[in-house]
Amino acid sequence: MTVNSILPSNQVTNRLESLVGAGMDGYLAALPARRGGAPSDFGKVAAFLCSEPANYLTGVALHVDGGTDPGLV
Repeated sequence: MTVNSILPSNQVTNRLESLVGAGMDGYLAALPARRGGAPSDFGKVAAFLCSEPANYLTGVALHVDGGTDPGLV
């Protein structure tokens, strides 16, 4: 059995825009990647995990967060 997870953060969605409001540009500029995530950023990771090259991965938790996970710092 294969179990992997994708951990998104700061994906530019209507929900994030409603939470941040008028300060959205400044909020995104302060992120390590200097931008928010696009749906395609998340989708490409999901597609990879469903692809043949990922067939030997299991127990992986991939942070799709533009560098905001402090665990690597």
